[in-house]
Amino acid sequence: GLGRHVVLMGARFPIAPWLAACDVLIAPGVNEGFGRGVVEAVLAGTPVIASDDGGHREAVIDGETGLLARADDPADLARRVARRLDSRTWRHSSPQGRHP
Repeated sequence: GLGRHVVLMGARFPIAPWLAACDVLIAPGVNEGFGRGVVEAVLAGTPVIASDDGGHREAVIDGETGLLARADDPADLARRVARRLDSRTWRHSSPQGRHP
């Protein structure tokens, strides 16, 4: 039933307008380097929810530019995604309505 709620976009160019239109970028990977997609999402003002591991720690300021979930903990990741999607304050805290 996720097809009604999740869109896997595939490759897009230029990426900035696509990222800015997203409600959230989810980066659950562990042992990731400094992920360009996460950085581009932050720069586009799109909230990021990422695993608290590797390069994500360098790109995401927990509670400010996104949320960091415990690595390899799908339940924690899901809670943080739900928190973001349910938070009216978080959704509307920037002029673009995109920062957490």
